[in-house]
Amino acid sequence: MKFLKLLSKCSPKYLFIIWVLLYSPVLFSQQESKLPQTDFNRLYLDLNKATDDHKIFVEQIAPFIKEESVEFHIPKIVPGTYVINNFGRFISDLKAVDIGGNELNVQQLDTNRWKITNAMNLYKVTFWVEDTYHSNKKPVVFEPTGSCIERNKVFVLNNYC
Repeated sequence: MKFLKLLSKCSPKYLFIIWVLLYSPVLFSQQESKLPQTDFNRLYLDLNKATDDHKIFVEQIAPFIKEESVEFHIPKIVPGTYVINNFGRFISDLKAVDIGGNELNVQQLDTNRWKITNAMNLYKVTFWVEDTYHSNKKPVVFEPTGSCIERNKVFVLNNYC
């Protein structure tokens, strides 16, 4: 009741500001729900395609790209570990494809970077990731920042791998 008395004494300008503050979340949430749902910039891991040699298939749906070429990066280091792990060394068979499934030109620039040309047509990037736990590659990845893939048994994954 006191709130209503206070509102009745406010000028129209302040009433409008109060109305906007109170109802803007409702207005914006309704607008968001009307936006089309897309799969852009999503990452998919197909656990059913895990292999006996400790690899998993990854598919990244690309966002809309306006540039002729882009670089695809895999992390080099986990912040706080102070070790250069070069996680790109666990990536194999990296491909970039358009919406029709046609492969785009991909050039590996170094261990962790790939250049994709004709990127305006890029739909997705696919690749295989080997786990770090069973790998013989040196340097050994510190276990809490690594991954373990045992088909039909264990999937320990993290953001870096």
